[in-house]
Amino acid sequence: MNRMRKVLIADDEVKVGQLVKRLIQWDRLGLTCIGLVTDGQTAYEKILSESPDIVITDIRMPVLTGLEMIQKASEQGVKCHFIVVSGYKYFDYAQKALKYGVEDYLLKPIDEDELNRQLQKIVAEEEQREDKQQQVDQIEKKLEDSKYLRHKEFLRQILSQKQENIDAANTEFGLQLENKCFRGLTFKLDRDIDVAENTQQMQFVLRKIMQKAEDAFSACTIDLIAAVQSNHSVQVLLNYFQTEQENIDNRITDFFNELSDYLENFQHYRITVGVSSEVESFEQISTAIEMSKEAAASRLFKGNGRRIEYCQEPHTLFSPKDFQNEYEEFAKAVETMQPDACQYQIHKCFRLASDKALFASEFYAMGLWLLRSTYDILEIADTFDVDVQQEVLENLSTVADLRDYVIRQVQQLIKESRSERENRERKPVLEAIAYMKEHFTEKITLEDVAATIGFNTNYFSELFKKETGENFSNYLLGIRMEKAKQMLRDTKIPVYEIGESVGYKDAKYFSQQFMKVVGVKPAEYRKLYY
Repeated sequence: MNRMRKVLIADDEVKVGQLVKRLIQWDRLGLTCIGLVTDGQTAYEKILSESPDIVITDIRMPVLTGLEMIQKASEQGVKCHFIVVSGYKYFDYAQKALKYGVEDYLLKPIDEDELNRQLQKIVAEEEQREDKQQQVDQIEKKLEDSKYLRHKEFLRQILSQKQENIDAANTEFGLQLENKCFRGLTFKLDRDIDVAENTQQMQFVLRKIMQKAEDAFSACTIDLIAAVQSNHSVQVLLNYFQTEQENIDNRITDFFNELSDYLENFQHYRITVGVSSEVESFEQISTAIEMSKEAAASRLFKGNGRRIEYCQEPHTLFSPKDFQNEYEEFAKAVETMQPDACQYQIHKCFRLASDKALFASEFYAMGLWLLRSTYDILEIADTFDVDVQQEVLENLSTVADLRDYVIRQVQQLIKESRSERENRERKPVLEAIAYMKEHFTEKITLEDVAATIGFNTNYFSELFKKETGENFSNYLLGIRMEKAKQMLRDTKIPVYEIGESVGYKDAKYFSQQFMKVVGVKPAEYRKLYY
């Protein structure tokens, strides 16, 4: 059973209405009662407000008769099933009601089996209808999804210069393009950066933008291509006759305003539309799309939430060689793991990018380059996901947000790498200490322990002192003396035997070493506890 269906009962005789309610096998049929009313007007109002699936009504009722109520509901386009309850006397009225879509009429006194059979028939018909509608919806969705996938692939091929023939494109992608006017639009959806992304909601909104674009422009275009892109944008290509130029321009503005109003229904979103110049041939489509993308990207400078026309002001492309000096200082700061120095150099790179008047999209390219370089320098390049990082960067809508994101990421990578390096360096020292604590009664040397854990003696000596603050000999001495102190406190074993048990065969030498570390001789230390 697909869902619980709502039933409204209308009869001016309360007892008859209650009887009908008692006779219905609600649970078995998957039905629920939404009310029992005693006049046709109230029934009509409840039908409009609560949309019941089934209405069981008497013919004779005050204010509106059952027949008048059914007629009014039918004229309003209400889609529900009516079952008329009538006495023999009003059979003719029931017959007239059939033309308004009444399923059947039941004669009083009501037969329980007949009532439930009729209800079961309606439920079965509704379930069958809903199943068919679901199948139709699925087929339509598959067709729609197929169309948008074809549109997306067409745009990808255009941008990669793999599609240069309009007739071939029309055949391959089921389009109807003509060599007339073209204009590219990029709708970039931004969310507040301090709000966690709701991926499902974002995809829903992007798809709505795409569908609304079709509705907005289909009447004035020859053909329209629209596709959701991975960087939270929708690309639209308009193909139209020259006579529609002014209409297209006005519709872009009207549609942008419509989208802005639509997004008021959601929190934390802003829409920017990048608009290309008009081009007049199929071969220039890729240029139009790139212009619209660059216009949308220029919200970095102009702010988001607006219509931005592509501007042909002189701009330059990003080239790492133009940032060579800044990169060398940046690389040195990353390699030596100095977060503050990295921040300073990133600021310098962004200032230089502004001085060189990079395209807005090239600011994103520079940010990606700085991140990739950090991964390379820290020798973690295999963990760098270029697609993910590019998507994140392109969803930042101001230069300051972009710069600060790069700074945060670089500093976080340095912090993680430093922690990992410290753990790598600490691990052999911890292994060495564990070995020393297990074998301190034996004659062990720095060379022995370094060889045991597989390190060069000199390097291990430096590493050990860096981690513990003491050289190897003093640390081993400390382990031995701590054990000796414990035995002196807790046992009555002779001092010379304690010396032997912590690695000293010569009792006099043991006493000297104990005095050096603790400040008193072993025997005097024992007297403090006995």
